[in-house]
Amino acid sequence: MLTDIDALLAASNRTHATTVKELRLGIFPSLATHVLPPLLRSKEWASLGMSLKVSVGEPMQTIAGLRTGGELDVALVYQVGQGGLAWPHTINRTWIGDDNFRVVLPAAWGIRPDARVAAAQLSDMPWIMHHPGTSDASVIERLFASCNIFPTVAAYSDDFNASLELAAAGLGAALVPELALLHKPEGIVVLDVPEIRLARNIFALLINDKQTAQVGLFVDLLSATLHQVLNTPR
Repeated sequence: MLTDIDALLAASNRTHATTVKELRLGIFPSLATHVLPPLLRSKEWASLGMSLKVSVGEPMQTIAGLRTGGELDVALVYQVGQGGLAWPHTINRTWIGDDNFRVVLPAAWGIRPDARVAAAQLSDMPWIMHHPGTSDASVIERLFASCNIFPTVAAYSDDFNASLELAAAGLGAALVPELALLHKPEGIVVLDVPEIRLARNIFALLINDKQTAQVGLFVDLLSATLHQVLNTPR
């Protein structure tokens, strides 16, 4: 009988050791491109004993996947300003970090990266802007108006990669978050304009009854990886 009990305990321990929890994750594109891959290559991820099923989409898409009976356990989303997103009361929000916007100019305009530029000097330049009516566009328009920037719109683009390439080709200036600048093209200058302070606040949205110690460790690891990626010198 003791031999049978020892065999049962050993089998139970093997099953526990090989049990892998699947985390169904919704994530927005720039976080999936620049932060999730280094996380998955880390030894900390390997030690969590989890598998991942990923859905890449914009915040409104992934929030929909969190609703009762949805296909996601966690959604990683961003919010610019205070509006634009809403989620059910059964969802818990955890702050992950901030992705600051930077002013990007075509290098052909002849402005040095270390130049001190006031916001008002950018007012009459052509700009690549978000499409009107979106929540991000409204926040940026209010910020620009407060800085006396009334841009001439050269293009509307909600795709930061497209905005960067268009800026590099000389079409206009753009306001782009730092994550999108990790693979920036040649031909642009990134400026720090003191009056223009804006960030995408990044959050993990979790269904309350899906929160476990493993999920909490994953969220902590994601936050640490984001901080490392954004603060690695280039």
